[in-house]
Amino acid sequence: LLPLAIAALAVPASAQTVANSFEVQPVGSAFVGGLAYDSTTDHIWVADSTSDLISEYDRNGVLIQSIAAGSTTVIGVAVDPASNSLWVADENENCYEYDRTTGLATGFSFSVTAAITDLSSAAFDTDTGTLWFSQDSGVRVAAEFDTAGTLLQTIDLTGAGAIDPDGLAFYTVTNTLFLGEDTADRAVEVDLSGNLLNSWTVTDPVWGIVSPEGLGIDTVNGKLYIGDGFVTRRVYEVDGIVAAGPAGPSLSLNCGVPGQVTADFTNFTAGGPIAVAYGAASSYTHSGNICNGIMLDLTPAAQPVVLFADGAGNASLTRPTGACGSGALVQ
Repeated sequence: LLPLAIAALAVPASAQTVANSFEVQPVGSAFVGGLAYDSTTDHIWVADSTSDLISEYDRNGVLIQSIAAGSTTVIGVAVDPASNSLWVADENENCYEYDRTTGLATGFSFSVTAAITDLSSAAFDTDTGTLWFSQDSGVRVAAEFDTAGTLLQTIDLTGAGAIDPDGLAFYTVTNTLFLGEDTADRAVEVDLSGNLLNSWTVTDPVWGIVSPEGLGIDTVNGKLYIGDGFVTRRVYEVDGIVAAGPAGPSLSLNCGVPGQVTADFTNFTAGGPIAVAYGAASSYTHSGNICNGIMLDLTPAAQPVVLFADGAGNASLTRPTGACGSGALVQ
């Protein structure tokens, strides 16, 4: 595997540029041991191993909140954007669940020692709803767990060469892992078989070479966030390494014909089903064999209309309605 990894690196990586950076608080003493990007708020979460704080920042470095972790030597943080869960990993090889809004521990935790004996980082895969952890001593591995703490798989990283995976992020666009190495001062990308795909050394024009201890990926804007442990104690927003993901599904309404409204659906699964409900503003939980259990901001409605997207992922639905702007909603 190693000759293949070396051959892959013969193709130059894309150019990288540091778009922005900010210092992590407490200034001068924080150790940026873990990092996660929160797509629901466009914020960055940082695990400070010195103060055992989990802090939330906006992309400009404005501190939003800090949570005092109940564990010691926190080394990783991961965000589940589909829930309110914040996952915090420590060097005792444990992972704890917190409420992102209240900052309180839920009381649930699990050990990763089924695969990891020297936990160094944590990440969340939004496609599968699972957690990833890495080990940076002994045999280098990455391991996937479900949120109940069950080990799903372990990946041997030794085929990627001598790497030191202190930082970790899951890149959903390509289903690959990004690892941060503070020993070699580089970020690397590996596939889920542990093969090395690419490597980058990131240099800031003011602060010099960035030493990655924590990683987070913003797939909407194509940003790699790197937390530099204790060298500069900063978070760097880097362009040119990860690409923006494909646009998600969207809905727009057209009221061009009096007495009618047309709902246009774009970027859905090609040929796939789209369930559509419409009514006045209210709230109810739908029951039925389509989208059972989903809560809608509509009056109780009949079974949703089901459309099928065309080959480009688009569809339209026209229905009679009152004057546009009268409060009719489509979901």
